[in-house]
Amino acid sequence: MASVDLFHCLILTLFLSLFPQAFSLAASPTTSVIVPFQCSATIATCNASLYHINSGFQKEEIASLYSVDLSQVKPIKYSNREDLLISVPCSCKNISGTTGYFYDTIYKVKLSDTFSDVSNNIYSGQALSVIEEQKKNFTIGSDFPIHLPCGCVDGDSQIVVTYTVQEKDTLTDIGSLLSAKIENIETMNKKLVENPSFIVLGWVLFVPSEKNGLKKPGELCFRSILFFFVFQHDIEMLFVACWCIINLLVSNFHKNY
Repeated sequence: MASVDLFHCLILTLFLSLFPQAFSLAASPTTSVIVPFQCSATIATCNASLYHINSGFQKEEIASLYSVDLSQVKPIKYSNREDLLISVPCSCKNISGTTGYFYDTIYKVKLSDTFSDVSNNIYSGQALSVIEEQKKNFTIGSDFPIHLPCGCVDGDSQIVVTYTVQEKDTLTDIGSLLSAKIENIETMNKKLVENPSFIVLGWVLFVPSEKNGLKKPGELCFRSILFFFVFQHDIEMLFVACWCIINLLVSNFHKNY
């Protein structure tokens, strides 16, 4: 019997090492992992975005729940669903001993509410859990403070989006969704993303979104044609650029079919 159990254990270990995402897909969204964005000595406040996973609320309800104006709630396409990006003022704060950038809103506690349900179903698993506040103030009818992590960066070219990892997400998917470079997401979330191929359902990541968007892969190819052929009359580089475009077309064909 012991040898059988050992065999099963070895098989499970091998499976998890080869397919780490299989474990992440089975993870429960109630196990959100939040590592607050460290405050900068030079930035006290900034504009940031919170990613809201669509859970059936109307935009007006979402604006009220996040204590923002309706104009601060923008739709964003995720697969076949419309999620929301919520623009908020982000500030460096100390929340019961946890220091980082946060945006605070107020939630009126209803009958049968639990903090976990409110965080997951309304605030996309992004509410910081402060046990002391829950014990004292999370009671029916009370105005309960919700602390949502956000981030600030130097420069005007990026805005930090607080994003909760969804089922089947990869860093590539998240980068494409929010116009962010993969290496920048990794750098901004070093404590969580130690292995770029392994992210877990429910993790709360900070994504440095490029305000002007990412350059499309095909742009480099067309620029190569323009520069090397029109200006340099370099036929060899023209072929390289054309080969690049063909590869892009083939890649897009496989994605769509």
